[in-house]
Amino acid sequence: MKIVRKNIEVKIYPTKRDINDNAEKIVSIDKIQSNIGIYRFIYDGELEFINHFKSLLIQNGYDDKVKVNDSSCSVILDMLRQEYSFLEKAESSSRQQAQRDLINAFNRYYDSNLKSAYPVLKTKKKTKQYSFRIINNNNNVRITKDKNGYDKIKLAKLGIVKFKTSKEYRKLLQKGSDPNDESVKIKHVTIKNVHGTYHAVFNIEQIHVPEKIIGPKMQMGIDIGCSKLAVTSNGQEIPNLDLKKETDNILRYQKTMSHHKKGSIRHRKAQRLLNKSWQKFLNKRKDHVRHDGSITHLISEIQHLLNFNPSCDGISPLETLNLVIGYEVA
Repeated sequence: MKIVRKNIEVKIYPTKRDINDNAEKIVSIDKIQSNIGIYRFIYDGELEFINHFKSLLIQNGYDDKVKVNDSSCSVILDMLRQEYSFLEKAESSSRQQAQRDLINAFNRYYDSNLKSAYPVLKTKKKTKQYSFRIINNNNNVRITKDKNGYDKIKLAKLGIVKFKTSKEYRKLLQKGSDPNDESVKIKHVTIKNVHGTYHAVFNIEQIHVPEKIIGPKMQMGIDIGCSKLAVTSNGQEIPNLDLKKETDNILRYQKTMSHHKKGSIRHRKAQRLLNKSWQKFLNKRKDHVRHDGSITHLISEIQHLLNFNPSCDGISPLETLNLVIGYEVA
């Protein structure tokens, strides 16, 4: 038995209103954009204060190395909260996470083994920075039911929001929302904006108990190839990654955008479809190939085969990184 951490990403659907027809507080697009902006404002404000303090040290002949920790950043955050009252609109733990991310950035910069770059200001142009994080304290992030009996995500200070995910992930989140169930715990949730759509990434801790393999001793060989990802000795085939449909859609929408004026209705529609196709392409490739070159799809398929064929297995000793030769998976 061991504790396993995993991320579960679900799609959420915030609305333009703050209260629904049942007089329930719901998550609106303005609330999410406000929290994202406040997160970025706190991060940039504290970084600018530290940069100004370091410049004063250099002017007076001192070393510019500054120790950035929780106590020093908390003082800066209190100063910002006193000067800017709109910071109180954000959830308290998301404000703290902004300064913790800044502290981690400085720790990575000062660590000689990591060789990270100096922290820079966050801008609105980089879509990867469109996110904020809420810590689960006293079960304030959970799955709850609204007055109509439908499952919704409850976010601290923001309200409830509709979401969409698989049955497997829904059961895991429901277990994590039950305070009496110790098998799954929700640690925090990250709300992010991806090409105009909103997603919630839950970080959970799950107690994993490996199943005992019961069955006769058998032998099975697995051959890793190029035309097919793997072929087992009993005739089962695991197909390779196919991204032809996604690449064709991307090329088609890029061509459509080039034929219409920028800012027009048809251009915006093609841009939206292009972003959606790119996201499908990236998700499919991410599920198949890790950044280190190992093929996760092959590993999961082999594990699925081993559950039904418990035995001593033999795998062809090939370097999986050399199989990644196509442009689609390179």
